[in-house]
Amino acid sequence: MLLQQEIRISDQRSRSYARATGCNLYIEQALFGHRINFNFTIEVYPRENGNPISLLSWEMDLYFNEGGQSVLVGRMLSDLREQPRELRHEFTLSRYLDLRADEFLQLVDKSCHL
Repeated sequence: MLLQQEIRISDQRSRSYARATGCNLYIEQALFGHRINFNFTIEVYPRENGNPISLLSWEMDLYFNEGGQSVLVGRMLSDLREQPRELRHEFTLSRYLDLRADEFLQLVDKSCHL
């Protein structure tokens, strides 16, 4: 699915190097709740110089929009075995969010009553 708002990947000086343009998501049951898996399509911006740039440990907060107010759901994490990714070509990057069973039910309940 296409993202309603792209997610830019940039450094602390606000130089953008890539963006997440799409996301496939699936949910799996975990031992104490559910894991929501996000597979982002990453589109790399062309660069003027040939210096390699790598993406290290990309994490982000996930919010739920409830009545015009953003409510923090949690932080999406990377796999511990993930290696740095050189930003050269389009690729897919996976992130996940673990929720306890009660947190998952609250999220489902809130999202079904919009």
